[in-house]
Amino acid sequence: MKPCRVAVAMSGGVDSSVAAALVAAGGAEVFGLTLRLLAGEESVEDAKAAAGRIGIPHHVVDARDEFRREVVGPFASACAAGRTPVPCATCNAAMKFGLLLERALSMGAEALATGHYARLDAAAGRPRLFLPGDGERDQTYFLALVPAARLARARFPLGGLTKDEVRAKARELGLANWGKADSQELCFVPGGDTGAYLKVVLPDRPGRMVDSSGKALGEHRGIHLFTVGQRRGLGVATGVPLHVIALRPDTAEVVVGPEEELLSGGCEVEALNCIAGEWPEEAVVRIRSRHPGVVARVERTGNGRAHGGAAAVTPRPCRSARAIFREPQRSVTPGQLAVFYSGAEVLGGGIIARAISGKED
Repeated sequence: MKPCRVAVAMSGGVDSSVAAALVAAGGAEVFGLTLRLLAGEESVEDAKAAAGRIGIPHHVVDARDEFRREVVGPFASACAAGRTPVPCATCNAAMKFGLLLERALSMGAEALATGHYARLDAAAGRPRLFLPGDGERDQTYFLALVPAARLARARFPLGGLTKDEVRAKARELGLANWGKADSQELCFVPGGDTGAYLKVVLPDRPGRMVDSSGKALGEHRGIHLFTVGQRRGLGVATGVPLHVIALRPDTAEVVVGPEEELLSGGCEVEALNCIAGEWPEEAVVRIRSRHPGVVARVERTGNGRAHGGAAAVTPRPCRSARAIFREPQRSVTPGQLAVFYSGAEVLGGGIIARAISGKED
């Protein structure tokens, strides 16, 4: 029987390199694919070296134009509109499991493996996405916008491993990147300073800083330089600690107030990507990548605005939803993801459109 042909998305890091080695060791016919997203990336050379060590072919896919169009541009536009987007989730949906998956299939691959820490089960005929064995490395939040039809072609070889086990395996294999540090910042933001980057790519749009009653407290250079929950760098003082409560793009106002005004009873979600076929009436929802989650009543409310992505991403029905939290939550931030879980299973996720004030029944 002819072995399964699998492409591996190789970023140059230790995780994707070990993923490639594990798939190859399992008997598949493997080749590596690396997305060139930025000019002069040393990660391309690291990926090439790892593929050579493993003994698999390696190819580079130049996706710089698509990356600017599908990820970088929408990130800046969302910030200008007063949102705090999650470009890594957009990149997974539009680039890795969009453009790169299409390229892999065109080269004869049956699946695309990545170094994500997540688990998949396709035994029921529909892909089911689960938390990984290592909760500290969980990356399911950033996979929640990938359609089920795309996840059906995915492989996550690291789902049952810890990071220490992955590094140990890389060292055993003689991979030069076994000790390479994890990437912590947005790859397209120089030095990891998002504020400085946005000052360069977006023009100033001065406006007022106000309290929740509309009283003017000061001025600012642009709402794109703030995010909900922010405390530092506000430039105003009232005798009590102030936080950013909301951003109003229509009036270019930054609303500030005391910490208790950050609490919300729920959120409205758009561009909802349903991975699971059936949803319970209650689920645990995470409103940030490191949010521990809160039990919420979930009301799927029909059609909503589609989430943008590469043309290669299969069109899918788009829904909206309301999540009513059992307990009020702090800093519900438009643009971030709301990802829904039932136990260890990921039901799906979407983009937070707005916070719902107070505690609603």
